[in-house]
Order: sequence, then C-alpha cells, then structure tokens
Amino acid sequence: MGVYKHFPVYERLSFRVGMTAINLLNHPVWDQPRTNISASNAGTLGMQPSLMNFPNLRTIKLNLMLEF
Repeated sequence: MGVYKHFPVYERLSFRVGMTAINLLNHPVWDQPRTNISASNAGTLGMQPSLMNFPNLRTIKLNLMLEF
C-alpha cells in the first residue's frame, strides 16, 4: 500500500512525500503443509523460507523526493 502527495515548488520543480507499507496488516505467509508422513512434523505448516530471515514482517518506508 502506498500514499503519496505532490507539493509544487516552482513551474518545473516539485517535492513528493510518500509512505509505502509492505504487509501492512501483518498477516502470516504460510508455506505448504509438510507431507512426509515419516517425519515428526508431518502435516504442520511453517513460514516460507524466504520470510524466516526477517524478524519484523511489517515494513513501513517514508519517501522524500525532489523532482525536476
């Protein structure tokens, strides 16, 4: 999700302020169920491996841009 606002300074110069949020509602992203029935964790769900390295899944960025 992103929100941006333009502020004109001169005819060809403007300033843009924005905020971008990734996973704003902080929903978990689950992996497929484990199907190896001989394993002790059969049928359980885990986080996707690419997301396990991020301690905070919700990311909010503030952007400031000068456009000319």
